[in-house]
Amino acid sequence: SGGAVFFRLADPEVEGAALDVGGRGIVMADVERVLAATGLGGLRDGVEIRIRGTVGVNARNSQIRLSLLEIDPTFIAGRLAMERAQVLARLSADGALGANRSIPLPLVPLRIGLVTSRGSAAHGDFTAQLRRSGYRFSIKTAHTSVQGETAPARIAAGVGRFRSESVDMIAIVRGGGSKLDLAVFDTEIVARAIAATPVPVLTGIGHDMDRTIADEAAALAEKTPSAAGEWLVSRVAEFAGRLDRARALIGREG
Repeated sequence: SGGAVFFRLADPEVEGAALDVGGRGIVMADVERVLAATGLGGLRDGVEIRIRGTVGVNARNSQIRLSLLEIDPTFIAGRLAMERAQVLARLSADGALGANRSIPLPLVPLRIGLVTSRGSAAHGDFTAQLRRSGYRFSIKTAHTSVQGETAPARIAAGVGRFRSESVDMIAIVRGGGSKLDLAVFDTEIVARAIAATPVPVLTGIGHDMDRTIADEAAALAEKTPSAAGEWLVSRVAEFAGRLDRARALIGREG
């Protein structure tokens, strides 16, 4: 009530090492404003944070509790940047980062494997571009969550599903979000899933700032789901135009 938030700080390397934390509504409002101003977004499970607070004892059960006073956004941003750099270094070292970009792009990419959250705005924007084109696109969708702790593994599984299916390209799309929202696309498991695919991958992850590692690993990266759909339509339209010009030249020769 009143905007208060309760969570646990846990050390992932020490079993059972955890501390209950409480943040009053007025404090959490300030925290959320600071995180939003830095582009990080709201707190979520699995994020490494550094906080300042006061330690007390719960009178009901004698448990130690930490009362949150503020969160250090620079620490969160620094951790994200460091983890991103480490993943990029590992992918570059074994050639995985450029693997998908080395695959030739199809002339007529009509069979598309789509990895996204079915029914989301991103899903609707992407598919609308293809349907409005009038070309006979075939879209197979691997539904997956695109945020949260389980999202990286689910996205990677969605990409992996299309390795055994007949598709010309794989598209990974998601709407915009904060740095913490989009951190799932900076994970090694997603990048390696892209590197292992036998067809080019196109990303349309809604962000205006830094490219994600998924963007770096993919054959092509567009800014939004709509832009990714537009690229596919323009690719097919280019080939259709070449056919029309060839047909006209043959007609004149005849």
